[in-house]
Amino acid sequence: MSLILKRSLSMSTNAVSRLIRPPTQVHGVEGRYASALYSAAHKRNTLEQVEKDLQKDFILNPSLKRTKKKELVISMAQKLGLTRETVNFLGLLAENGRLNKLESVVSSYDAIMRAHKGELSVQVMSSEPLSKSHESALNDALNKVAKTDQKLNVIYTVKPSLIGGLVVTIGDKYVDLSIASRMKKLKESVAKTDQKLNVIYTVKPSLIGGLVVTIGDKYVDLSIASRMKKLKESVISSV
Repeated sequence: MSLILKRSLSMSTNAVSRLIRPPTQVHGVEGRYASALYSAAHKRNTLEQVEKDLQKDFILNPSLKRTKKKELVISMAQKLGLTRETVNFLGLLAENGRLNKLESVVSSYDAIMRAHKGELSVQVMSSEPLSKSHESALNDALNKVAKTDQKLNVIYTVKPSLIGGLVVTIGDKYVDLSIASRMKKLKESVAKTDQKLNVIYTVKPSLIGGLVVTIGDKYVDLSIASRMKKLKESVISSV
């Protein structure tokens, strides 16, 4: 079984052709390991058992990452009655010195399993907690583009450094509608001119929030109203 995992991690054309591709793409080294584990577990019909294995305290224990002996890891995993796929997978991580990636691999496997179960995984980051009305509008936009048999799994997190706006991850797609990223572009635009600035401030409630900046003939819309519109368009084109 360990051989199957090793073959799955191989980049050869032969090995790739035998790999059961996950229903969603996961990236990086952890993504490769998670995809290999998914393929191995799929072939043995143990996807759900492996998923349960990866949630056990033993797997989540920080001391496991510091274990360097493959035999010790395998012995501990076997005593806990973990599936053969999980046991061999942990042994392979230890053998390759990748146990420090275990948490990320588990996260990638979780993402694969959510897609396998027909869930559309969405992460929404905002500079402050969204109001109920904004949350409702966002959920409506996501529900309109989700497939009939897909279940939405939306996780909201707060990241003050965004300043305002949203960063939305839909499956393996990334949509940055934050003010921080737009302000960066605005600064780059302003830096290209050595002219004196004459700033005029006005208020327009229909923007809902955020800013609209006009610099000469350049127009930069950082309003919540426009971001919500762009988010709907991005969601439609991304899913």
